[in-house]
Amino acid sequence: MPAMQPPPRRTAAGPPRRPPRRAQAPAPGTQAPGLHLRAAGLHPQAPEPAAPSLAPVRTAARRLNRRFAAANAACFAVTVLLACTSGDLLATEVAGRVNLGMALGLLQGALLLWTAARFDRRSEHLCDRRADALRAHWEAQAGAEADAEARTQAPSRPRAGHGHRYRSHGAAR
Repeated sequence: MPAMQPPPRRTAAGPPRRPPRRAQAPAPGTQAPGLHLRAAGLHPQAPEPAAPSLAPVRTAARRLNRRFAAANAACFAVTVLLACTSGDLLATEVAGRVNLGMALGLLQGALLLWTAARFDRRSEHLCDRRADALRAHWEAQAGAEADAEARTQAPSRPRAGHGHRYRSHGAAR
C-alpha cells in the first residue's frame, strides 16, 4: 500500500511544491543493474519540511547595522575631512565662544543619538517580532513533541487507587 503524501508546501516563489518521493526498497532481483535511485527520481530519505529559520532575522539585523554604521561613519568622515583640509574653518566662531568645530561635534552627537533611537525602534519592529514568532513556533513544536513522547511512554509507576494491589498506607483490602 503506498504511503500517504503530505499536502503540498506553498512557497513564496510560486505554486505549491510536492516533497520528493521516498525510496522504496525494490524486490530482490527486480532492480536493473546500474540503475541508481537518484537517476530514477527517487530520494533515499525525504527531507523534513523546512522549519522557519533565523535567516530573515539575521538579514534584517545586518541591514539595520549597515544603515546605522553608514550614517554615523559618513558624518564622522566629513568632520575629520574638514578638520584635516580646511585649516581654520572649524575655528570660525558661530555664536559667542561656540565655533564651527564644536557645532559640528554637537550635531554629530545628536545624529548618533537619533540614529540609535531609530535603530532601536526599527530593530524591535523588524527583528524582535520575527524572533518572537520563531520562538513561539519552536516552543509549540517542542511542546507537541513532548506531549507525543509522553503519550507513547507507559507510566513508570501505577497511580494510587487505580487497580494497584497494595494500598499506600499498608492496610489490607
